[in-house]
Amino acid sequence: MFEFNIIIDKDIIIALNKFHFFKKINPIFLLMFGMFNLILLLLLEMDKFAYAGLLAGSYVFLIIFYIIMIIAIKSVYKKPGSNIGGKMYFRLDEEIVYDKSESKDLTSIVEAKWSYIFAAYETRNYFILYNTVVTAFTLPKRCLTTGDPLELRKLLSAKLGPKFVITKFKI
Repeated sequence: MFEFNIIIDKDIIIALNKFHFFKKINPIFLLMFGMFNLILLLLLEMDKFAYAGLLAGSYVFLIIFYIIMIIAIKSVYKKPGSNIGGKMYFRLDEEIVYDKSESKDLTSIVEAKWSYIFAAYETRNYFILYNTVVTAFTLPKRCLTTGDPLELRKLLSAKLGPKFVITKFKI
């Protein structure tokens, strides 16, 4: 059995949002960005100077988009409902995934089978377990009170198979 006792702080919320954007959404966005530029080149049959100007403009857009996303990621914890100061008790064992989250206005309890976990990642400092495409449990390794991270890695690998990925993402 593995247990986490977590007090949710801005670092946890920022870490999840960084991971979600840069690891999950960013590759899709860059693929669409590349396809957009390829379609422009093929469909519009522009001369090289017009295409170069359009390409430069699209890269300026990309840089501005990244700056806006970084600002949004770092300020999301300030929004109402961000659960700062909330408490989370999380338990994983051979049978279930259990989460009890408490904040000022809400207490929620989730007891689910392993099939409930959509995907899971291990980073240098966190285990991130997605229960949908966009929502996840962010479990800081420093908050693991029962069990060992290496043993938890083995359990996640056994229970989730290819849905569990160890990543070198720096959070």
